[in-house]
Amino acid sequence: SKELAATSGSNVFSEFYTRLKATRDYHRKFPNASIKLDDSIPVPKMDINFTGEENYAKYVDMHEFYKRYTNMKVFDKCNYFSFLGKFHKLHTVAKEKKIASREYVKYIND
Repeated sequence: SKELAATSGSNVFSEFYTRLKATRDYHRKFPNASIKLDDSIPVPKMDINFTGEENYAKYVDMHEFYKRYTNMKVFDKCNYFSFLGKFHKLHTVAKEKKIASREYVKYIND
């Protein structure tokens, strides 16, 4: 918490450059220093297959969400490009519609 307090507020840039200078000085003093990785930290294994449309995780493929969006009665019908501009504006959907739709709840949780 001390580090967080030191890197916020009005002196954030001066603190950053002070730490950057200290890091550079350390590496000048010890040019062959290497870091030792902690093997006790678990590395999560991800079994995610990205689609070609996602350009192997560079983009997000929204087509599946678009299909679900347009098939729910909660949302108005629209084309794909309109969907991209408003899919995140969930505050525009009436609260009564949100509560009454199980599909909506599943859509939001996915």
